[in-house]
Amino acid sequence: MDSERKKTGMVCFFGCKPFLGHKRVCHFCIQYSINVKYNAYYIFLTELIKKLYISAHLPKWKQILFTGGEKGDTTNIATKEVENFQMAFIRDTISSIILNDWGKLIVILTYLVYITLSIFGLSRLDFFFLPTRIFHEHTSMFKFYMMDEKYFPEYPHRLEVLITNPVDYSNLTIQSDINNLISQISHQQFMTTEFSENWLRDFTSWAKIYTEFEPIDISTEETFIDTLRHKYLNSNSTYALDITFNDNYTQILATRYILQIKGINDDRMHNLVQLITNVRDIAAKEKKFQVYTNTYMNNYVDECILIKEMAVTLVSIASVVVLSVLLVFIPNLFVATCVFSSILSIQLGVVGFMSLWGVSLDPVSLVGLIMCVGFSVDFASHFSYFFASCTENEVYEKIRSTLYAVGLPIVQGAVSSMIAAIPLYFVPSYSFVIAFKIVALVMIFSLLHALFVLPTILAIVDHVKKRVWV
Repeated sequence: MDSERKKTGMVCFFGCKPFLGHKRVCHFCIQYSINVKYNAYYIFLTELIKKLYISAHLPKWKQILFTGGEKGDTTNIATKEVENFQMAFIRDTISSIILNDWGKLIVILTYLVYITLSIFGLSRLDFFFLPTRIFHEHTSMFKFYMMDEKYFPEYPHRLEVLITNPVDYSNLTIQSDINNLISQISHQQFMTTEFSENWLRDFTSWAKIYTEFEPIDISTEETFIDTLRHKYLNSNSTYALDITFNDNYTQILATRYILQIKGINDDRMHNLVQLITNVRDIAAKEKKFQVYTNTYMNNYVDECILIKEMAVTLVSIASVVVLSVLLVFIPNLFVATCVFSSILSIQLGVVGFMSLWGVSLDPVSLVGLIMCVGFSVDFASHFSYFFASCTENEVYEKIRSTLYAVGLPIVQGAVSSMIAAIPLYFVPSYSFVIAFKIVALVMIFSLLHALFVLPTILAIVDHVKKRVWV
């Protein structure tokens, strides 16, 4: 079943890649596919070495650490005369819980609490990505962001508004429409009219004052451009960067207006996302002009806006691919459905509890969630495949045999994965800490689902079937 997880990972990669618009997620998929290839070689070599060199008479310390069989032995491990103490302990302990009525009730109630907390966490999930998270706390960029927020929080960002279609700026109606558009944007929440740079407003105001000393005409496009270039921009070269003329200076092709955002810092990213969304809506509704808006924070804003849709799309595709693989490799439709349900449950738990643990949904955690689909299928598929292939007639005996055969490997896999991830938590980097949290949640929930939730469901369904048929 290790090969099943690897095949699932490969299929998820090729299934999701055409839908990816985020380079970091795409790079992760490429690296993951390469990792799957080398993992397959590693598993093959491990099994080969195990069959060639592991003896039936291992020293005591090796028996505690490993669960090897005799050389070339392929018989059902649950039928051996000499039982492994650790495997028997896991089988007897867990089966004593899930194979009696009170134990089933405790598992079901605990699972309902788990689902409730997961949904509560999901409702509080944060979709905003802070720029400071991508920098190490000792880097100059991180320190700059911290000092900028500390000493200059009132006026953090500038907003650029571009009008890119050629229009006759000498037309009073055009002037009024542009000024009204700029005013509408400037009066949005978290915007201010202070420190704005509007060349059209300032030029027309200057022209009215200048007329008192020297007659000028800006009523036609030709005279408007001539006065703008030779009299106004010569004395105000800053605005020259905000106006683009055609080659012979007979028409204005595009103009720029710079506005000021007020009272938003990186800790209130959701306010900036809402502001940019509102400004973009205003620009999209404009009929006369081609309007574009931008701030230097737009790349973070776009990630915040797209991350929810991207997460739903990628996880859904990966889940469908996993279900297809399960139906191919697990010979029992009901068991495959139970495994798929446990995968969805694990995904819900990981998203909900990572929110409660202070992790937001961003490109870093999204990579972890995609990886979570592959990890979550591992333990449940081990259990379900052995359960479906087991020759016992009674479900309770099937569960005991399955727990004996795969219980210890599942525990070893979960514990070893969490131990391997522990050093990540102590690295002063957001990405490594998030990787540890997601791996820990996936391993814990996958372990509990494989050894408690899935066997309990199978036992309850079997009990209900017997009562219905009888």
